[in-house]
Amino acid sequence: MFSSLCDDELKSIFLWLHGGDILKILNFSKSINKKIKHSSSVNMIIEYAQEERRFKNTIQYNEKQRRNNNSENILDFVPNFTDKEFWIYLLSRVHGSCALKYATEELKSDREIVSIAVRNYAYNLEYAADEFKSDHEIVLIAVKKNGYVLQYASVEAPA
Repeated sequence: MFSSLCDDELKSIFLWLHGGDILKILNFSKSINKKIKHSSSVNMIIEYAQEERRFKNTIQYNEKQRRNNNSENILDFVPNFTDKEFWIYLLSRVHGSCALKYATEELKSDREIVSIAVRNYAYNLEYAADEFKSDHEIVLIAVKKNGYVLQYASVEAPA
């Protein structure tokens, strides 16, 4: 089935899936695994999926530690990838998480990254660069999702 697909088609299929599903498919099917070993774009998606799983596991572990009032054991997520493409991948998949908190300052200053982040979880506005906390469009996206995030917006006096 997968042997007739080109790299771009495989990449499109794998981008559509969630990270955990990608990894399950690879563990389940050796024939798929053989085909994609030679596809650099799909290998990149697989690496992103592994990083996505690591991120989600870290977040779940930290939530469990907080519930048990064991805050000294909370882990800081340090991503293995700092490129924009990875963060678009991650932010479009992790809902209900302040993933932007772990991005570099450069990425927190990127309009596309911040827009995706607040669309998927309004509280990411807290971690956006200051310029976006007063950006009407970005703040509006976040507030439409959750009005409580207005506390993170900056109010500038009109000129």
